[in-house]
Amino acid sequence: MKVQSSKTAESRVFVAGLAGRYKVDLIDRILSALNEILSHEICMKVTSAGLSIKQLNLAKTILVDIEIPHDFFYKYEITESSGLFAIDAQRITELVNQANSRLTLSLQKTKSERELVCEWKDGSATLPVFEAADEASSPSLDHAIEASLIAKVLKTSLKMIDSDYFQIRAFPPFSELVLVQDDDSATKEKHLRRGSGLLSLTYVGEEKSENKNSQESEDTDEIGISGVYSTKAVRNMLRLWPAESRVTLEFATNRPLALKFRFGKLILAPRVLRE
Repeated sequence: MKVQSSKTAESRVFVAGLAGRYKVDLIDRILSALNEILSHEICMKVTSAGLSIKQLNLAKTILVDIEIPHDFFYKYEITESSGLFAIDAQRITELVNQANSRLTLSLQKTKSERELVCEWKDGSATLPVFEAADEASSPSLDHAIEASLIAKVLKTSLKMIDSDYFQIRAFPPFSELVLVQDDDSATKEKHLRRGSGLLSLTYVGEEKSENKNSQESEDTDEIGISGVYSTKAVRNMLRLWPAESRVTLEFATNRPLALKFRFGKLILAPRVLRE
């Protein structure tokens, strides 16, 4: 597909094309989720490896670390480095939502400005491009629990949580995850086990910690692993996953929660109560 534009080829920084309903819908889902998570703008960078989004929403304490590889697109051409740029999150979501099975994105520049051109089968639109803050860096996080679940099960389980925060627990022999409402009202618990949405659950704490002594290991056996997180934030993060897809979850006591998928991860800071 050729991009139809009044700009010359020399003014084009990059062009990326998607073909097929599945791929267009996936990009639409990613952008829709990021619109909820990042609120105002999405910061991107185009490299030879792919389209990168590494951004921190400090107010919601959520870090986005996504890279859509170049070979996901049927057409991916770069004439020069794009640097980091920002676009309106809601507007790009609205435009991509209009695409059906074909979508082309191209970054164009003039002497004074840059713009992102979105083209689909029945139309096109142009978005202004803004200067962006520094790209966020993804921390190296040790985790004690790694679990895979059907996204629909986790989404449904969170609907029973009425409080602003909820707790995730895992106890030896690590055969289930427990979601607990985190407030002073009547306790609500949801147990997720293998065969009912939990696909796998692995305790990796001892493998990840080089300085773990025997006393710490005994303490873990007694109290298990638990973290407290924002209910609304996790619900918004899960918008990225279709109902029947697999979501990989990683956490440790009082450590960030990471939700992973094929193109990266979303990381949420925990709620830590100070004594």
